[in-house]
Amino acid sequence: MDFAEIGMLGLSFVVGLGIGVIFYMGLWWTILMRFSAKHLMLCWWTSFIVRIIAAASIFYLIANEHFARYAFILLGFMLSRKIILNIKALRVRE
Repeated sequence: MDFAEIGMLGLSFVVGLGIGVIFYMGLWWTILMRFSAKHLMLCWWTSFIVRIIAAASIFYLIANEHFARYAFILLGFMLSRKIILNIKALRVRE
């Protein structure tokens, strides 16, 4: 494994973190919209489809069919979920 591939793995991890933050903050925003949306199911389904398509397409474009890159993107994605849950839990306690 050369330095370029190690750099791509690091970039994949960072991209996974970014995708995860956008995905889960979009989910949080969608949940908050339940109080003010006129067409609730349309809002939920649109948000779901946009978030899934965006995340899956970025996964595909960055990983470029390399298993290790997929793994690092997924690791960053899952870690971002933990980070956001911890941040939201701290805000609820305050």
